Amino acid sequence: MDVIVNGKKLISLLEGASFGATISDLRSIEVLCHGPSGQSSFCEGELKIVLHFNPFQNESHCIDLKKTNCFLSDRCGNPLDPTAPRSIICEELRQQNDRKNINVTLPDGKSVLLQKVNVLKRGFVTVELFNQKGRACKKCTFPFSEIETFRLCAPAGTTVECKIINFDCEAYIIPPLDPNEECLEIIVLINIYQHIKILGEVVMEIVGNVCQPRRNIEGKTGPAPMPLPPCPFTFT
Repeated sequence: MDVIVNGKKLISLLEGASFGATISDLRSIEVLCHGPSGQSSFCEGELKIVLHFNPFQNESHCIDLKKTNCFLSDRCGNPLDPTAPRSIICEELRQQNDRKNINVTLPDGKSVLLQKVNVLKRGFVTVELFNQKGRACKKCTFPFSEIETFRLCAPAGTTVECKIINFDCEAYIIPPLDPNEECLEIIVLINIYQHIKILGEVVMEIVGNVCQPRRNIEGKTGPAPMPLPPCPFTFT
């Protein structure tokens, strides 16, 4: 397997070998697998990347950060409406087996059998950083994902429908304990409000009797309708 970094071959690895490197200007990483002539080949392994970067390099006006702005976005940092379809991916995280059954005791002491439903929510948020003069210094986009567990009546054969109804995001700048430290910590708080329904096909049986409409009664009419009183009016 050839390891190609920034378009140039860095090293060739044999089966079972490992390799580590430090790259100052990382732009791309590729691997090229070599197999027997005329046969398709594939590579299997593990790649770990530890990334260190200074987002404010050569930007002296970003020394004193005072304000942040956080919003839901796409991967390119463009704002999105949280309620628009697919702005936030909200779907059930489910294995091949059916959902796990859980016995839950209600406040009245009765026991009910519910199912454990795991819902995955994921998307992107963008954080804007401003200095003390209100000038925008940097805009960074981060992916997020969250798994939330619910206990619902969701037997086998049903599906989960998740609809996002609101989204809230806050970002806070945490200064380093060491004044000589250049690293900056940003804490992002995300609140997602969703409406979850369990859908399934149900067969209903309706019991009724075949009947015939009554015959018309000729020559007889009911009382005339009573006119409504002028507004405002009340009925007792």
